[in-house]
Amino acid sequence: MFPPQCCFAQNVQFSLFSLQGTVWYSMFKWRVVAQLVSPMGYTASSLGNHEFDDGVSDLVAFLDATDPAFPTVACNLDLSREPELRRRMRGHVVRPVPRADGGRDVLVGIVGYVTPETKDLASTGSVVFLDEVEALRREVGELKRKGVGVIVAVGHSGYRTDLKIAEEVRLKGEKKKFPPHCCCCCFCHQSVAVFTIQ
Repeated sequence: MFPPQCCFAQNVQFSLFSLQGTVWYSMFKWRVVAQLVSPMGYTASSLGNHEFDDGVSDLVAFLDATDPAFPTVACNLDLSREPELRRRMRGHVVRPVPRADGGRDVLVGIVGYVTPETKDLASTGSVVFLDEVEALRREVGELKRKGVGVIVAVGHSGYRTDLKIAEEVRLKGEKKKFPPHCCCCCFCHQSVAVFTIQ
């Protein structure tokens, strides 16, 4: 439940989708997924480990196909040795969302992260996976400096890691942690944590 000052007139949609595990993906690969998800109206998407299953070049092609519809975000990747992927990824996006009471729009930041275990599970090329907590602290700090009032962390690291993130992500110099302003909705292999910055 959002506090009254964060009541939205419209939903911010985001997606975490798996590229693996179905016959239709095995036959048609990323193209069919891109055709399916592009018209769905997502605001942003994060990566999971399966997005790397067919290598970085296929992930780049998938992002090229979906970027006109929605951006893909992940803040805990060092892409300096994968320039094609680096040009297509961002750590976060910010969207203004109208309030239900007609007040000033609320800036909502959507930040993504993916499990560092991906490097052992898929074909990640030269991608370096960073610790989620440290990467999120950095990204949340940047969003706060931009005046973002609500931060949605879209992650693919598992329930226990999401609990750790909710407990440990805070900015240097701040005494309060996010959990008092945190709502976690977990869906099996997907999870979303909403942090309200006051």
